[in-house]
Amino acid sequence: MKTFVLSIVLLFTTMQGYSQALYPYVKGGKWGFCDDKKTVVIQPVYDFAKPFAHGLAFVQKGKLWGAVNPAGKLVIATKYQDLRFGYNAFVLADSIRYSPVDGNLKAARVALFDSTGKRIYKARFNELPAPFGWGDEDLYPKSGSFSFTENTKYGTMDHKYKITAPATITDQYAPTYSQGLIVVKVGEKYGYKDKKGVMVIPAKYDAAKSFDKYGNTQVELDEKVGVINTKGDVVIELKYKSINEYSGFYTVEIGSKIGLYNRLGKEIIPCCTLGYPVFSFYPENNYLVYREDEKTKKYGFMDTTGTFVIAPQFDKANSFINNKAWVKSGDKEFFINTKGERVTPEYEKVDMNCMFNGSVILFARGDGWGIADYDGKELFYLPGYKVTAFCGRYNFFNVEKDGLYGVVNLKGEWVVKPQFTEELDVVDGLLFFNRSERTGPENEYGEKTWVRVESYYILPNGTILRD
Repeated sequence: MKTFVLSIVLLFTTMQGYSQALYPYVKGGKWGFCDDKKTVVIQPVYDFAKPFAHGLAFVQKGKLWGAVNPAGKLVIATKYQDLRFGYNAFVLADSIRYSPVDGNLKAARVALFDSTGKRIYKARFNELPAPFGWGDEDLYPKSGSFSFTENTKYGTMDHKYKITAPATITDQYAPTYSQGLIVVKVGEKYGYKDKKGVMVIPAKYDAAKSFDKYGNTQVELDEKVGVINTKGDVVIELKYKSINEYSGFYTVEIGSKIGLYNRLGKEIIPCCTLGYPVFSFYPENNYLVYREDEKTKKYGFMDTTGTFVIAPQFDKANSFINNKAWVKSGDKEFFINTKGERVTPEYEKVDMNCMFNGSVILFARGDGWGIADYDGKELFYLPGYKVTAFCGRYNFFNVEKDGLYGVVNLKGEWVVKPQFTEELDVVDGLLFFNRSERTGPENEYGEKTWVRVESYYILPNGTILRD
């Protein structure tokens, strides 16, 4: 009984040790992991390391990658070209082989591991599905059907990488079902079958795509594109050069001119009377698009009927985000609401890079830059400094002066003062400094390749994780 109790105590103590936050730490050119006091927990034996995420940290030896758990155990051997997270924290491991004769790519295969490092599939796939985006907001789908490729053939998997249809389909555009139908190729033509294998829409098209959520899809015949529905009925006649769908609206193109249809096939703006850009209607853009009036050369905003609801009056404009849009009039830049009314101060300049989530406004005034919220309320201003945002990560901001970079937080407080020769990045909540030089082997163009010379992470409190 005493032995059992002691074992439980030791296990609990060990788990407590592993539950502490660990951070990549570099010493003497080697990488390990430490706590927030810079106490080494996993010895520096690797050539590079990434922060822990989903219970694993990716580590590099030479040019190959593996993964360690918080106990420091190498649960995925360092023998893969790259590691990345897939859906539900599964790990995709790329094995890339090059020809020993000419150095060209010979084969690329993807293996799959779970978040404990247990291998689920060996490196047998050409491609496995993975989330796309800045963060983890789409990492954990509750359901879904995703395509994969194996030996250049297509199959489908669910959101936990269980194969639902083996890779048996060749040369097709849409290996997954949409609206209960799947694209199939018969000879050199494409059509659609249902889940019972019944050919619902005859194979008569030169190209075909998946159905969208409105029950429409684009098909091509004799180099002309149109739209059909799930019954095979023509919604938009096959006579266009290209078609783009945005939230149930279809921009059609002939030559360099465009027109607009709705999802029922009603022509809203005759084709083809207007030039670019295409009509990219989205709910988050209030279903308004900025357009240049071809007569006045001024910008206004057009709705889904093709009507200017905000008259052309601006020299430049951009999309609506959170009910506000950036415009420029003369030498002033500001934001307007959906009625065309100015709702922020006039700025000398607004930095629109990485501004599309509508969190903050980066503005210039005098010799400095500052940050305002999306209502125009100034959060901070730093005279003499250039401020830039980390794309999609608005807790920190890069600050530059005289060629040196530092970081401030959302209150304008210094995290690290300008002292770095390169702009910093944010990786999994940590600041990251990286300096590279063109000192590596020559590429196919005879240019030296980039080699990492110096890199390390920095805690949000400014602690530099290196010695």
